[in-house]
Amino acid sequence: VVFEGVRGNSYNGDIALDDISFTVSSANCRIQPPDALPAGMTTAAPPVSTTSSVSPTTIGNQGNDCNFESGICKWTFDSQVHFNWTRHKGSTGSGGTGPKYDHTLGSTGKGWYMFIEASYPRKPNDTAGLVSPTIQKSGPYACVLFWYHMFGPHIGALNVYMKDGGQTKTLMYQKVGSQGDEWKEGLLQLSPTKSSYQVIFEGVRGTSYQGDISLDDISFQNNQCPPSSECTFENVVGSQSSSCGWTQDGSDNFDWSRATGATASYQTGPPFDHTYGTKQ
Repeated sequence: VVFEGVRGNSYNGDIALDDISFTVSSANCRIQPPDALPAGMTTAAPPVSTTSSVSPTTIGNQGNDCNFESGICKWTFDSQVHFNWTRHKGSTGSGGTGPKYDHTLGSTGKGWYMFIEASYPRKPNDTAGLVSPTIQKSGPYACVLFWYHMFGPHIGALNVYMKDGGQTKTLMYQKVGSQGDEWKEGLLQLSPTKSSYQVIFEGVRGTSYQGDISLDDISFQNNQCPPSSECTFENVVGSQSSSCGWTQDGSDNFDWSRATGATASYQTGPPFDHTYGTKQ
């Protein structure tokens, strides 16, 4: 896919892009291509993948992977925070937030997942931590694959930290605000420097009760992550480039620029990005 920006007749013509993602479900596309079927006609949608894009045979540390069907495996709760993640199946107790079912078994309704309950007595910015077992490094790279669901008007944040060799935790991945009513795949590239490391998933409670955040199907791979199907152009995610593998077209006249806040020209361009809605 190539996004081509065409300059207009003067300088008040800045064009911006953000939050590019791909979906295999035509039901989620609000804009159809010009040759789409006429209104009233239907065709079968392609099957929606409910599994990771990485072959199971490439995943290492099998004892540390967890789909939460039989408990929380070797994972533990962070005792230094405000509350704990909850293992659950089906929809959460609050309307307008949370998934309808887990990611592993989908619409069967029989599967389990982890979530943070944002209802009372939780307060804004309360945190819950889900901590991996200690994982032995077996190469220069490690990839954490997981599925998350963040839907609701009061969603806070999902932070993922790495503790390298038991040292101070470092923020490696972050999602803020509602991400839509669907399970999405997260990929976190790590380059541990010590012989062992841990991963911590931190759920941050938002402004009110419609802010449930869910996790499922966490696994580890002992090599580099595959390309992501989503790009927010932020620069938090581990060692991955902020361009997520997108490249400039060398055959055109000029390049797209990565920016924050407003563009330099008056009365054109956005005042802030789409991902966070801030100037940062």
